[in-house]
Amino acid sequence: MGALALVLPSVDGFLSVTEPVTADVLVVEGWMPDYAMPGVIAEFNHGSYRALVASAHSLPDWWVDERYQTLAEVTVATLACMGLATNRMVIVPPSRRVERDRTYSSAVAFKQWLDETGIAIRAVNIFSLGPHSRRTRLLFEKALGPKIRVGIISHPPDKYDSRQWWRNIDGFTDVVSEGVAYLYARLLFHPH
Repeated sequence: MGALALVLPSVDGFLSVTEPVTADVLVVEGWMPDYAMPGVIAEFNHGSYRALVASAHSLPDWWVDERYQTLAEVTVATLACMGLATNRMVIVPPSRRVERDRTYSSAVAFKQWLDETGIAIRAVNIFSLGPHSRRTRLLFEKALGPKIRVGIISHPPDKYDSRQWWRNIDGFTDVVSEGVAYLYARLLFHPH
């Protein structure tokens, strides 16, 4: 039982990694909640980024606001409402509706955007949420290849205390599911 008490707190810390690099572009996972957006703005204003790229999949079927087609569009609109200038924001959704491997599809869409626009970068930082962060970095590394360094910035979830994630059903669900998903991405996921 003592070993479990030592291991449990470190699982979220392992998954919720923050290791930014000096980067030209900040990619924001467009599915993140509004409460994380002030952190995105602070990071964008603090860094020396040339662009902020919002990348996310299509809106869920139940979405009723017809102004937007993707979560990336919603993210850019939210950031604009919070005061971030739109002239340095870019929307890069996956080219088709995806039901699985959404993070990897977003990373591939970002790579395709870089290739199509001819923008040469050496490094990118991804802004993600909590325990999803380590897997996000891994999948972007797989999609972008070894020539582009990938940094990660993890915003803490507000549904639970990450130091005691196992005491809350949301924390338990997030950390366990992301832990399994990370192991899958690390050991079994091989992009075609």
